[in-house]
Amino acid sequence: MLMNLGHAFQIAKYRCSPLAIARNHAGSMLDLDILARAGAMRGAARAPARTTRNRSGRATIKLHGIAEGGHPGLYSLLGMGFSTTAIEREISLALMDDSVDEVVLSLNTPGGSVEGIPELVNAIRAASRAKVLTAMVEYQACSAGFWVASACDRIIMSPSAEVGSIGVYMAHEDVSGAMAKAGVKNTYISAGRYKVEGRSDAPLAPDAQAFMQSNVDKVCAMFVQAVALGRGVTRAEVEKNYGQGRSMGATAAKKAGMVDAIAADVGAVPYTKDLLNKSIAALSCRI
Repeated sequence: MLMNLGHAFQIAKYRCSPLAIARNHAGSMLDLDILARAGAMRGAARAPARTTRNRSGRATIKLHGIAEGGHPGLYSLLGMGFSTTAIEREISLALMDDSVDEVVLSLNTPGGSVEGIPELVNAIRAASRAKVLTAMVEYQACSAGFWVASACDRIIMSPSAEVGSIGVYMAHEDVSGAMAKAGVKNTYISAGRYKVEGRSDAPLAPDAQAFMQSNVDKVCAMFVQAVALGRGVTRAEVEKNYGQGRSMGATAAKKAGMVDAIAADVGAVPYTKDLLNKSIAALSCRI
């Protein structure tokens, strides 16, 4: 697969940015060989359909694969992910459609980049003032995926789904030993005390690690606060009972209060009284 500079930059970005993705999926996210092999899918997956509408007044928007911040990137082009900007646009279109009473976010994602997630969450909260927003987890809403789901009015998950993985991390890859064995040594000419900190051809310095940790802590606090707000609980409850970085199955997640219902289909779960009133109010505004 031919990779342009934008794609190369995007992959490099994931290597040095905070990630909100289930840990067991991070390797594939950073594996260039996997992306190269997936290049054969490129032509067919360039413009996947994301939104479908049915006669019951429900618009379903797919958030499947790796989450990408901003405009569609490599994963979206390969049909392996979605961009936060594209999802915001689909939500806006659904809001303008008078035939739509409920917007369903169909989630099957391990998460991904933190970039764009807070903005998407804000867009979902704004949209929920006009219409019912439902997260349907089929079959994964982990890390950034759960961050997004928590902004919806309700979360429904299929019996075999998993949710959670609430946390953020960064990774530093020290390849200095391998480079030394290969007889390779880099020399950096830089300005700015911290300009080349965290480079992979040297061990991670304590102050660089402390700085990375502070970034991770800051983003994780934002994540936890958003989940607490969306689920109507305290931050302490999220930190204690929502898996502590682990993913949870349907029964455990329902017991912990992470989701509202377990069902294989959105239509199988009736509205609560509050959501029914909200739906009626939204409908009356359009009549």
